[in-house]
Amino acid sequence: MKTFRKRIIILIAVTLGSIAILSAMVLVLGKDIKERVDKITKNKSALLVRDLRIATLRNLSGQVDSVEKGFEVLAGILPEKDILINFPDAVRDMAIQTSVNHNFAFGTEQDSTQETSGTINFSLSLSGEFKNVVNFMKLFEDHPYVMSLGDIDLRRVNNPADEREIFSLSTTGIIYTK
Repeated sequence: MKTFRKRIIILIAVTLGSIAILSAMVLVLGKDIKERVDKITKNKSALLVRDLRIATLRNLSGQVDSVEKGFEVLAGILPEKDILINFPDAVRDMAIQTSVNHNFAFGTEQDSTQETSGTINFSLSLSGEFKNVVNFMKLFEDHPYVMSLGDIDLRRVNNPADEREIFSLSTTGIIYTK
């Protein structure tokens, strides 16, 4: 019986030892698997970000042609600054057509560069009946040149000798050129 007990003790010891070794292996492998899963998740996130960037670049590269066409159209819209020599005459004709008095003068000019269009500053002042001043500004706004106006100062001018309500308008602006 002594041998039987010895055999059972050895069998139990081997079984417990095997269980201990298997438990240790499961813990080590579990930790290793967790680290690998974390690494895979991190790599997956990095790949998703990279894919998003590539898709964005692909989308932008597809839009380059339309942007270049837009620049060509814009260049076709902007006048050469030499053509603007007739612009004061066009302003005078608009003033005559709308029955307002006007004063128009070009100011400083800036040549165009690779990145920006050229500009020519101007000043404009008008006087006349309100509806005529408004009609002039509508014509002026419809002019084909690309312009931006600064602050517009509109004032009523009281003239005791004249029964009409006269308004004066003054503004500055910029005409964009090639």
